[in-house]
Amino acid sequence: MRSGWIPLVDNILFKYADAGRHASVYFVRDKDFVCLIDPSVDERHLPEGVVPDMLLLTHAHSDHFWAIDEYRDAMAIPLYLHEADAATLADPLLNGSVLFGRPLVPAPASHLFGDGDSIALGDTLTLKVIHTPGHTPGSSCLLLQQTDAQKPLALITGDTLFPGSIGRTDLAGGDQAQMAESLRALKTLLKSLPADLVLLAGHGPASMCGRELQYNPFLNAPHD
Repeated sequence: MRSGWIPLVDNILFKYADAGRHASVYFVRDKDFVCLIDPSVDERHLPEGVVPDMLLLTHAHSDHFWAIDEYRDAMAIPLYLHEADAATLADPLLNGSVLFGRPLVPAPASHLFGDGDSIALGDTLTLKVIHTPGHTPGSSCLLLQQTDAQKPLALITGDTLFPGSIGRTDLAGGDQAQMAESLRALKTLLKSLPADLVLLAGHGPASMCGRELQYNPFLNAPHD
């Protein structure tokens, strides 16, 4: 395995430790099927011999998608994105790429998903979409599950929820009221999940659902 990838959940999920602009890249593998979530590193950084079957964005900010067109141009890999972030992806002001001095207008996503959708990753894994707007209009959390048993394996929160913190709402497309509503919904979700379920954010270290319920001040602050 190339340097920088760390096994996280039963050798299914990996995190690139120093990706792009310090954004996390997650690698989910089911037998021969590979999904790359928030691909801000190009194919040279992938584990040896791996070709992704799917690219998926938790939200359409450029620090999470620098490499998507490289993959799509070279390998014609489909891109999945929440429908409410389609406009964000297409606008370098909204997607934030102008802030890095590298305006990007990627090709549109080939597949748009919505709240509650289930996305199959091969034969045995599924991502359930939880729409959590606030950081961007289409920001989403993704619950990784075993398809047959619907057993949760990890909660991927993008830039909505971080260990001990939350995503910004002061960037283009951000909305504080929407974030407050998303946090209420996330708190309810976290209460229904195992306390030791791993929680994987768009930046920073891994956490656990129970730890965030107990210690994240933004999940316990009044939002009304």
